[in-house]
Amino acid sequence: YSLGEVDPYARGSGTVKEYCDVARRLGYGFVAFAEVFVNVTEEEWNKLVAECEAESDHSFTAIPGLEVEDTNEDRWITLSPPRWPSRGLNQTKTRIESAPGYYFGLGHSETVFVGHFKLTPKASRIKPWVTKFYCGLDVFSHNQGGEVFSEALDYYLRAQANNFNLIPVSTHQIRAPSDQYTAGGILTHVRAENAGAVPLKLRAPWAGDREVYVSSGPELTQFALENGRGFREEEWRLTVGVKSDVPLKSVVIYDKEEPFRTFYPNSTSFHATLAGYHDRQRYFVLIAENVKGRKLVSAARYTSDPRQSIYMCTDMQNTLNSCFDITSEGELAQYFGVGYGVTGWEGVEVFCTTP
Repeated sequence: YSLGEVDPYARGSGTVKEYCDVARRLGYGFVAFAEVFVNVTEEEWNKLVAECEAESDHSFTAIPGLEVEDTNEDRWITLSPPRWPSRGLNQTKTRIESAPGYYFGLGHSETVFVGHFKLTPKASRIKPWVTKFYCGLDVFSHNQGGEVFSEALDYYLRAQANNFNLIPVSTHQIRAPSDQYTAGGILTHVRAENAGAVPLKLRAPWAGDREVYVSSGPELTQFALENGRGFREEEWRLTVGVKSDVPLKSVVIYDKEEPFRTFYPNSTSFHATLAGYHDRQRYFVLIAENVKGRKLVSAARYTSDPRQSIYMCTDMQNTLNSCFDITSEGELAQYFGVGYGVTGWEGVEVFCTTP
């Protein structure tokens, strides 16, 4: 699978069909296009959408997308926007000026399900954990020759440790259909029932597990978390599974930015179940490497307990905190509040509560 900065209209050559034919030949289940917003017209965009639809079925899907800059010169890919962007732009209609204006301008109810990804975060002046209105991060950025020119794994772990629940992706600069033969490297993998369901997995619902990981070899076969339903009486259980065509050198489970458990399988498959108590909320990310140095980076899995849970609101501006407990009279009580904010709602301060 590949999430590529494929750009046939503005900077590249070849047709949508030619890109898709090569992608199918290579065994990919999907390819995502990223037309440069300032270089295409709305009419050309609608044509791209129609051509992507014509190339998509249950075995392969072509995803239309736009590469957009904001006024901070940060670059973004917006996948499958429901309409041509018209709000939140600067006066010349070339850049994003208002993040919420752009985001909600695509349709409030639909925006929850629009994939908006921050590109090459190491080149950005604004760190991912103080950025709002997006759902995924470009962890490994490849040039046209298929080499990684920017890695943001440390930024990714920091953002996940701050409740962002991001979708990890790997991007490739592709200017012609044949570029896909040398793209290789680290690809974006999506766990879906069929290729037709991939676009939904690359969007951000209010909460829930992200079924996406990036890898240059190892395959993530299982990464599931059970939290239990009791009030700190039940354990959480994390089940992990990884396989590779060559022996696995290491499988590391991170909690926030530090290793929580490290395994050295020295075999082509690994399976384990970890358990613990809800002493605090944990933020698990799995990173595996085989003996050839090929890596896998998962999405996050967050523990959650009825007595206290924190998760990021879908606009990535503030956390939402919830606390259930039993009173001395045996009744169920709930406490709820808005937690720490990234910047507040366009500069408005938000309060912080400790459940």
